Amino acid sequence: MGVTQEIVCELLGGNCLGGDDLPENGYVEDLTLVEFDHEDNENLVYHVYNHGSGGTDTIDWLTVDINEGTVVSMFE
Repeated sequence: MGVTQEIVCELLGGNCLGGDDLPENGYVEDLTLVEFDHEDNENLVYHVYNHGSGGTDTIDWLTVDINEGTVVSMFE
């Protein structure tokens, strides 16, 4: 089940996908999904992607450290 952009914005705070960054980072309203993928050393890892023909088009992988309140992008 995909996480809505609203929930992602709440999790990521100032690092939310939105605004002028949308065309550059690949986010497409009603298409892009953000899903919890796994836990890594007590950090939550989310996969941000668009569905593609026979697969996915990964936009980013986000690691959320709940204890520190930080989000790290794999692609930055």
